[in-house]
Parts: sequence; structure tokens; C-alpha cells
Amino acid sequence: MQEPHGPVISKVRLVASRVATIGVVSLAETTCRRAVAIVLLASQLADTAGDEALRLARAFKTAFAAERNALSPKPPSGPLAVYPGSPLELPQALRAYAWPTEAPIPSKLPKAQLEALVGLLPCRATHCTVAQLPVQRAPAGGRGPVGALRAAVDQRPA
Repeated sequence: MQEPHGPVISKVRLVASRVATIGVVSLAETTCRRAVAIVLLASQLADTAGDEALRLARAFKTAFAAERNALSPKPPSGPLAVYPGSPLELPQALRAYAWPTEAPIPSKLPKAQLEALVGLLPCRATHCTVAQLPVQRAPAGGRGPVGALRAAVDQRPA
């Protein structure tokens, strides 16, 4: 199976950027599932298989980490304990930071379908919808998970 690409990965990066911009600093599984559900619905791919959805979740987590680390300046307020259902309900300073030139556009995605999809999507390889993927082991002489991660990044096409 291939890594996500094209319009889908563009949507993953856009959603990751928005999530980082509103001040999220650490992803809960529900946040990751909701982001992937938004991408799938916006791409009209709601029937995506579990292992493909897991690849999207992993791509989202990677994109989110890159976006969060690249933010400069950082969002103006500390992390919120609970994020509101609408960007219009964010604190004024955070909303102005995230949408400096225009107001956020309300979502046109069907809320009931979004919520149903969030409950079905995997964020872990052990989820029942994911085919058992081979376990990735650190290369011989590697430095455990960090060495494996570096090797994977080095092999990624530019």
C-alpha cells in the first residue's frame, strides 16, 4: 500500500496546519480521528479501509508535528482544556491569530456522518478495522525506535 499523496495529502496538511494554529499541542486519539474523518469526508472517501485510514492518521500526526514545530510566533494563549465546537467560540486572541485576515468558514460536512466516522476510524495498528501489518523492527545495529525512525526518514523520497 502506498503513502497518501496528491489532493488527499494536501488536505491532511491543511487540517494539520489548522489544528496546530488553534493551539493544539498534543493530539488526543479523538482529535486525530476527527481530523482524518474531516479529510475523508472532504475527499469523498468515507468508505476508506481501516489500514488506509491508519496511514492517513499517521500522515496527519507527522504533518501536525511539523506544523506545530514550525509555528512562529506560537499561538497567543496557553493550551485550552476543551476546544469549542466552532472556531467562532475560540478566545478572541486565538481566533485572531488563527484567522488574521478573514473569519473562519463554517463547515459544510454532514455532522452526523462526521461523528459516525470518528467512532469507526483507527489511530492504532491494533484497531479491529486494520489488517495486521508486519511489525517494524529496528535495523540490526540500530538505535531502537529512534534509529528506525531516522532510517525511515532518510529513505523517504524528497
